[in-house]
Amino acid sequence: MARIFIVEDEEIILEKLLILLEELEHEVVGHSGNADEAFDKIKVSDADLVLLDIALPGKNNGITIGKQLNENLDIPFIFTSSFQDKETIGEAADCNPVTYLTKPIQKGDLLAAIELALRQKKTEKTEEQDTKDVFYTKIGDKLSKIEVSDILFINAADSNYCDLTLKDGRKVSLRTSLLKLMQQLPSGFIQTHRQYAVRLDAVEHINMKEQAIIIGEEAIPLGRSYKDEFMKRIERM
Repeated sequence: MARIFIVEDEEIILEKLLILLEELEHEVVGHSGNADEAFDKIKVSDADLVLLDIALPGKNNGITIGKQLNENLDIPFIFTSSFQDKETIGEAADCNPVTYLTKPIQKGDLLAAIELALRQKKTEKTEEQDTKDVFYTKIGDKLSKIEVSDILFINAADSNYCDLTLKDGRKVSLRTSLLKLMQQLPSGFIQTHRQYAVRLDAVEHINMKEQAIIIGEEAIPLGRSYKDEFMKRIERM
């Protein structure tokens, strides 16, 4: 089963996709019909895959979102469109989608496209697995190894550095953005705030009144736009 986000502004087509995905036993984790809002919603959706319409209302369009997904998020996407002209298809191909489905979308075509996307993602994860076990950072005059399994939570000190809090109480810095770091970490980590991410199995309790996640003596903020997905992930553990 895949967790799928749909970007589609036509209600009739959206409803058909919802029905088809339910029949194929996939979970829809969100949808948007506006290109200017869709990317931010996708970022916090924990989607495995995005179905992305090209013609959308807003300053941007599906091609714009495709480029953002390709450059900033490790989420495969499938273009859906009524356009069949060479220029549009060529522009779409430059965004590196998994494939391009022409509307009206048929159940068999959707099934094949999703299976292709999931297998591609699985292959990429397997190829990258060794790079996700450890990080190296400069501590004093030494280059030190940091085990991913030792990381409790992450604080993005600024746009270029992340501070990692480790199991032994140490705090170390990595020269990377939170977005790039999250793309390299396994699925056991989740972003809880624009500046914070946590290891899910390190969470001790959640202070709902203060909207904070407690790990040891630390209270990590739980942002409003990240709360729903965080709670879903916690409930599935």
